[in-house]
Amino acid sequence: PVANPRRELLRRRQQSEWAVKIMDDIKKHKEESCEKQRVAAATAKQHRLALEKQMDEHKLKVQHEKSLDDTFIDMQVRQLHTQQKEEEEERARLVADKTRAALQMKADLRALDARKRGLRDEMNRRNEAVRKAQQEALDAE
Repeated sequence: PVANPRRELLRRRQQSEWAVKIMDDIKKHKEESCEKQRVAAATAKQHRLALEKQMDEHKLKVQHEKSLDDTFIDMQVRQLHTQQKEEEEERARLVADKTRAALQMKADLRALDARKRGLRDEMNRRNEAVRKAQQEALDAE
C-alpha cells in the first residue's frame, strides 16, 4: 500500500523521464562516440594514405637519383674508356712516327755512306789519274 498514490505516480513518471533522458544521453553519447571514431578512422586512413604516397614518392625519387647516378657513372666509364683508347691510339701513332723516322734516318745514312764511298772512289781515281799523269810527265823528262 502506497501512502500517497498520486505522489508515487509523479515519482515514477519522473523516474521514467529521467530514465528516458539518461537513455537519450547514452544514445547521444554513443552516436557522438561512433562519429568521433569514424572521423578518427577516416583521419588515420588519410594520414596512412598520405604517408604511403610520401613513401612512394620518396622511393621514386631515390630510384630516379640512383638511375641518374648509374647514368653518370656509365657516362664517366665510357668517357674514361674513350680517353684511354684515344691515348693508346696516340701512343701507337707516336711509335709509328718514331719508327718511320728511325727507318728514314737509316735509309738516309745508307745513302750518305754510299755517296761517301762513291766520292771517295772518285777522289781515289782522280788522285790515281793525277799521279799517273805526274809519273808520265816525270818519265817523259
